[in-house]
Amino acid sequence: MYIEIVDSDGIHSYNEAQKALSYLSVHPANLRLDLHGVLDILSTDVHLGMPTQKVVCISYVGSVESPVYSTAVLDIQQRIRVGQIAYGVLVFTRGRGSGAARHAFVEEGSKAWVNHWIPRSPQHGPCVFIDDSTDHLRSTFELSPDIQCLHFNLKNPAQLCALLLEMRKACPM
Repeated sequence: MYIEIVDSDGIHSYNEAQKALSYLSVHPANLRLDLHGVLDILSTDVHLGMPTQKVVCISYVGSVESPVYSTAVLDIQQRIRVGQIAYGVLVFTRGRGSGAARHAFVEEGSKAWVNHWIPRSPQHGPCVFIDDSTDHLRSTFELSPDIQCLHFNLKNPAQLCALLLEMRKACPM
């Protein structure tokens, strides 16, 4: 198990579930957005229309040596600086293969596991996770059926903003 959490204080590395949970358990968020293909299609100057402390980014980056990792860290840090998100979680494990091995991957350190352990603020409506990868969505739903998992793969900023606006109307966060 290994995850990194990027927040306004820097990058925190966790290779033990209990230590990661000590951070996640006190940082609730009702809106969780994938970085690649969802949040990164929006400019950093787009205000999401909800309290920053209730919005986080969860991104699968593969390896700390990958260029995806470096780009993700910089992007998350910028979005934190401008107040678009509260923090970001980088995960390094993902289901492989097909069927249940890929779409029910709930091991420690996965997106599903992170989503499960981030608390939500009941006074700010339901918990929503938006991702462009069905394996992450299905795995999250497998572990946490109370989280609304929404598939978004349109690569269109206007449509993502419209989706977020509809969410705010239905369930003000």
